[in-house]
Amino acid sequence: GGVEPGAEFHFATPAQYLLTDGAGKYALIRQTYATRNYVCVAGFIKEHETAEQTALREIREETGLEVLNMRYISSYYYPKHDNLMLGYLCTVKHGEFRLSGEVETAGWFGLEEARELLSHGTVGKDLMRDSLRMNDGR
Repeated sequence: GGVEPGAEFHFATPAQYLLTDGAGKYALIRQTYATRNYVCVAGFIKEHETAEQTALREIREETGLEVLNMRYISSYYYPKHDNLMLGYLCTVKHGEFRLSGEVETAGWFGLEEARELLSHGTVGKDLMRDSLRMNDGR
């Protein structure tokens, strides 16, 4: 954290991470500075960092959760910044949240509730849909 979104725009590849415990629950966050909706964890990939390293860093910083494994799902056009956002499904250890200052609240939600909460967004909604499709709905 600490860097405002867009501050390092010379290398601005954003990535979005849908967090699941692998047992049907999804972790979503609500940020202090953005929309009032629940969203997936997301962040800009920093210089000399891979999208996977960004995932570990952002998820740890924003939620305190430990990533067990991750799977690349798809890339998505992100109109807000006119760029491409990488989407991952990350299995995390189901635990207590330790939130960063950028995150107001976080919660574990069942599939239907998580899908409903993400229905207001753009990339998060598509990432959820594509993750389910790749996992045959399991």
